[in-house]
Amino acid sequence: MSASDEPPEDLVFDEAFVAAASVKEPSAKERKGNLFTRRLAERRRRKAMIKQWRAPQVRRSRRPGARTITVLLVVGLVALAAVLAQTDPLDLRPGHSPDTIPVTLTPVPDLSTAPSDHLPQSGDPFTGSPAVSYANGAAGITFPAAKATAGFSKKDVQLLFSKTRALLMASHLNPKTLFNGGTDAFAGQLDPDQGKVFTRGLQSRDPEKNLRSWLMSFAPKSSELTGSVIKVHGETTLSEATRQGRRGALAKVNYIFVYPVHRPGRPDTSVRVIAHLRGEVFHSRDERGEWTWIYRWGSSNANARCDVEDHYVHPFYEDSQPDLTARTGAPVDPYDLNEDPGTDCQTVSRT
Repeated sequence: MSASDEPPEDLVFDEAFVAAASVKEPSAKERKGNLFTRRLAERRRRKAMIKQWRAPQVRRSRRPGARTITVLLVVGLVALAAVLAQTDPLDLRPGHSPDTIPVTLTPVPDLSTAPSDHLPQSGDPFTGSPAVSYANGAAGITFPAAKATAGFSKKDVQLLFSKTRALLMASHLNPKTLFNGGTDAFAGQLDPDQGKVFTRGLQSRDPEKNLRSWLMSFAPKSSELTGSVIKVHGETTLSEATRQGRRGALAKVNYIFVYPVHRPGRPDTSVRVIAHLRGEVFHSRDERGEWTWIYRWGSSNANARCDVEDHYVHPFYEDSQPDLTARTGAPVDPYDLNEDPGTDCQTVSRT
């Protein structure tokens, strides 16, 4: 895909977009044609859709603050769609790469906290928070019973769940991703074409295009894990859905990850950073076969700086310099799975 073909970053292919698109579906003649003709028609249709994409527009509004001792909450919601031409969600079919990879992203700034929110130097770093009752690590990633959905078999849905679990672990639990800036674990779960977009986005100097925000990565040399446990709480749901005019099985993820971290070599500076991840992983098929894509992927991060836009997470410690971004918005609870705070820097009620 050439640079001129790259879609804008704020586009989401939902039902409203598809219904409003002026691009026509393949004609009856094209659908009855041979395999080459159908693929050519599909390619032309997708390239025509590129021309309708509008220029990216990113807005970050500011509102008056609500508390004197609060934590800034910033939300970054990443949405992308990459059609995977595979015999199943885990194995790429050579020679059947997608023509376009729509990507939508919103920057993920960081958050800050008040000095009184630092943790005790000893004991359970989750004491005093809802996280004390959360599961440890991957044990907190759960799925409903797999069942045939949207014309896909139970086995197909199990593969979708397997892919979804791998993405969650690679983006929010992998030690190299978290503390060494690693990207391979997550990139390895993506379709090669989607992976190219991801890798290229990591190199972008434009904060509105940099795709590091797909991952939970603490800024280099800023943090070490306090203890050995990351707490996880949330759910995965399964439903039939339509994306880009295609019917398929949709796995929606909604998880909270709680990270007790401290400055390197300074366990007395420990704080909790809370990431609230929302995402969608979609499995469907067309004349090329079955494919899977990440449709949305991104998290809000509470208790990190709000004035740094390098897409790394910068924890706000007791001895951190004051955050240059004003505390804004009505307080929200970062432990509430139903909370959808939007895309602004906002205050949170607790950490």
